[in-house]
Amino acid sequence: AGTMLKNALTDYVTDIGFSTVQDYKTVVQYIMLGDPALTIGGIDTPSINITSDVGAANVAPGDTTNITLSLENTGTVNTTLDIWVDVVDSGASGWSADIEINKTTIQPGTIFRDVLSITAPDLVVAGNSKTVRVTVDSFLFLEPYEFNLDAVADSISGVSLNMTQKIYSAKQGSDVSGIFNVVNIGNDHEEFM
Repeated sequence: AGTMLKNALTDYVTDIGFSTVQDYKTVVQYIMLGDPALTIGGIDTPSINITSDVGAANVAPGDTTNITLSLENTGTVNTTLDIWVDVVDSGASGWSADIEINKTTIQPGTIFRDVLSITAPDLVVAGNSKTVRVTVDSFLFLEPYEFNLDAVADSISGVSLNMTQKIYSAKQGSDVSGIFNVVNIGNDHEEFM
């Protein structure tokens, strides 16, 4: 409808011109009900692209890792975003995730960066992996955007060795045996020789 109005006005001015005041008045008053500048079918909804600076987040037990999320408005209108984050896998007790800013307004063609913090529990086994889901919503979205990132527990090593209080002696080239206790204080398998 907007294109039809524009073409009609262009044709009037080109073919008839402004020879009288009535011609000028006709062109100025020749309007549609509504706004001809609106896109047919309504305005475009915003579109968000979410990326991170890592493929997966490695987190040491009992520690927090920070990664950078980038949110780009690839649509054509400004929008206010609500952002929240969850650890969604079962057995995620002790895992937590948080984002610095939970609400922001983003203009078309701009990139907003935010820090996502992921914390692993103290007693997590090395290689344990959980899914961290970032959800971005706006009243202009048909449905929320979701971004999933794997958080993986790093391996830490360490052993504790206790021996009984006894003096051992061995002749050169011979073996001696005794009682000792080795405790794996890391979170991964250890080999002893």
